[in-house]
Amino acid sequence: MQRFSKIGSVLLVAALLGCGGGAKPDSDGGQDAKLDTKQDVRVDMRVDMVVDTPVVDSPVVVDLPGPTCTDRVLNGNETGVDCGGGCPGCPVGSNCAVAADCQTQMCAAGKCTGLSCTDGVKNSTETDIDCGGGCPPCYMGKVCLAYTDCVSYVCSAGVCSAPTCSDQVKNQGETDTDCGGSACSKCADLKTCASASDCTGGRCDMGRCSSCRDLVKNGDEVDVDCGGALCAACADGKVCRVDNDCSGKRCVGGVCISCTDRIKNGTESDVDCGGATCSKCTDGKVCGSSTDCAGNRCTNGTCTSCTDAKMNADETDIDCGGAMCATCANGKRCLATTDCVSRICANNACVAANCTDLVLNGTESDVDCGGADCARCMVGAICRVASDCATGVCTAGRCVAASCTDGIKNQGETDVDCGGSTTCPRCVDFKTCGAPTDCATNACTMGYCGTTGCVPFGTAASSGGYVGCQRTVPVTSLPCEDIRTTGTRTGVGDDSSIAVTMPFSFNFYGAARTAAQISSSGVLTFNGSNPGTTNGCFPSATYPMIAVFWEHFHPAGNVYYQTFGTAPNRRWVVQWYSPVYASGTTIVDVRTVLKEGRGDIDVCYGNTISGSTSYDYGIGATSGINSGTGTTGLQFSCNTATLVSGLVLSYTAP
Repeated sequence: MQRFSKIGSVLLVAALLGCGGGAKPDSDGGQDAKLDTKQDVRVDMRVDMVVDTPVVDSPVVVDLPGPTCTDRVLNGNETGVDCGGGCPGCPVGSNCAVAADCQTQMCAAGKCTGLSCTDGVKNSTETDIDCGGGCPPCYMGKVCLAYTDCVSYVCSAGVCSAPTCSDQVKNQGETDTDCGGSACSKCADLKTCASASDCTGGRCDMGRCSSCRDLVKNGDEVDVDCGGALCAACADGKVCRVDNDCSGKRCVGGVCISCTDRIKNGTESDVDCGGATCSKCTDGKVCGSSTDCAGNRCTNGTCTSCTDAKMNADETDIDCGGAMCATCANGKRCLATTDCVSRICANNACVAANCTDLVLNGTESDVDCGGADCARCMVGAICRVASDCATGVCTAGRCVAASCTDGIKNQGETDVDCGGSTTCPRCVDFKTCGAPTDCATNACTMGYCGTTGCVPFGTAASSGGYVGCQRTVPVTSLPCEDIRTTGTRTGVGDDSSIAVTMPFSFNFYGAARTAAQISSSGVLTFNGSNPGTTNGCFPSATYPMIAVFWEHFHPAGNVYYQTFGTAPNRRWVVQWYSPVYASGTTIVDVRTVLKEGRGDIDVCYGNTISGSTSYDYGIGATSGINSGTGTTGLQFSCNTATLVSGLVLSYTAP
């Protein structure tokens, strides 16, 4: 690109001035010549900037442009911005060193003089009254011919205008045209900058903006647009200095590698696995040690495991036996009893355990006793749970003798720790009994101590084999514990429910239930559903459920559950402590107990007065059990005021 130096510009000005002939300095011909000269210089002045494109692997070399008479910067030998020195003459009031620095060819006391720029008349070379041309630059709104006529350096449509970030002029502190500085947006790559804050990429290298996306290796990048302190980590195969330069966090020999580059490199024992940094290798991959393998076994330089469908390492059969793998099933090869699930290895084959083989195997808790298959153990034998023991009492891992204080109904007792032919105390009222002698009051009525007894209810034909029995006791004698201070608070909200895993498998209408849905509406269901707040009568084809007090409760989270006792005699208690919706603030207190084993159920009513006669005693509630088939269920009440405080309902499973 052709360049004009400032010296060339001076010669051009001199030549043009010489064309004025003998005209006087203040004649019209002289003024026109100066104006034409000024315009020609402005037209012919150009900025030629060449930026050498840097080689990717070498530092960036930027060829910054030299001073020109149109760069709007006081530089070179100029006495004013883009005027004086080797540039066209400056207007009146500008700094000057010699007369040639001034448009008027008059320099006095370091300032250009000679025109009357204060006479209130537009004359001479002025573009507006007393400004522009040879006079000081004009303010906004004044007429102009070139940017040098304006204080703002913006001459738009012949009028001086305010500087903007889109006027295509480098002004108002911009570091490059319309960008950088404090006024405009940041500059793009390769634009001139003074600091990193001038650049969109946040980097100013050697006076030029650079970034992590300029396709040039610059700044502290270790490869093109990656690595270093500012750019993203480099991909596999890129140059690196340290591990942090690499996306895979591994820099080996100055090149990024990773555990996903499909190349065996670094400390990998096989492609992209093993070694110090990659994940462990799968079966069949090369290994140097067991730590290279997902199965933690390296056999003859190959990863093996207990799931590779091969008999290898010290396995006695495919994927079983030996020191590492699980024990083998019956019929599999073995070398020792420890290779077999049954703990019996006969003729190098695992055989089934039995309760007379004099070996502790299967699910036994002690030799040939306890567990799921063998008879219960005698006193002194090892046990895991109470059901391992003939006495039903397992203490500190040993079966112990039954007693009248072990909290278990055993040794012929008619209720827990009372009654029967034992030396235990006689049972108090409302405990179960078989004869009057079982009771402290010497009265056994319908299977319960005392004179109250138990009154059957329900229809046997549709009960599904369950037997219902009702009795009324003092609230303090209810067989359902008050667990508000000891149980787990569910936090169940109004009109909602929560799923809870039960502490034991509970038999309900012939199906083993391991989870229950506790509804805020005074109900337990066994199919994961919430029956809602509108009750119905039983039997019905809705849900398998226990309706303790099926009503529109608002418990605000005050529903609790707790487990009592030890296997196989555990009891799971659930308690609702809630007002009935729209009845007031009086709390209704109802509870139920689910018993391990046969699946018996007790339901207790601590308080059923709601504060409104429209809801008292369960007048709008359902109480009973329902199979969910639509044909079997055992109902005590439905929308009748029969659920009095102190009422106990017992459901005996078939």
